[in-house]
Amino acid sequence: CTARPGDHSPKDRTMTTSLDAVARAFAAIAEYDRPEIWISLRSRADLTAEAKNIDAGGPLPLAGLILAVKDNPDVAGLPTTLGLPRASVNASTDAPAVARLRTAGALAIGKTNLDQFATGLVGTRSPVARCAVRSGRSASPVVRTPARAACPLRSTA
Repeated sequence: CTARPGDHSPKDRTMTTSLDAVARAFAAIAEYDRPEIWISLRSRADLTAEAKNIDAGGPLPLAGLILAVKDNPDVAGLPTTLGLPRASVNASTDAPAVARLRTAGALAIGKTNLDQFATGLVGTRSPVARCAVRSGRSASPVVRTPARAACPLRSTA
């Protein structure tokens, strides 16, 4: 399944290959042109190779779903900053929740912006841009809408 800009519910998604899902996700990211949403993105080549492996394998329950991960849990090969570049650590393995999703066929496209240490204070302390997170929210509308267009799963927190 993939999402197109404006599609935010499972009934709006169309069945496709993982490779198509990657292409649509990167197209949605380019269309929205909101770089402050992403702290890091995996390379298109890396994600394409993973998608080809998923498509070539047996059926997986989440095959072709694109996953945006907040910059709090680890995603192998991407830095985890917790919203503080000085604290950046390059993850060698996925966090357990991310690993389970990827084992089921989800493709982790990148890490989304968040307030430092994910404290949800006022959303003004971010290494990328003001993320306008309101207290008690896991992602601001500024981050949520374009990320959902590229990624039909909710960001992990």
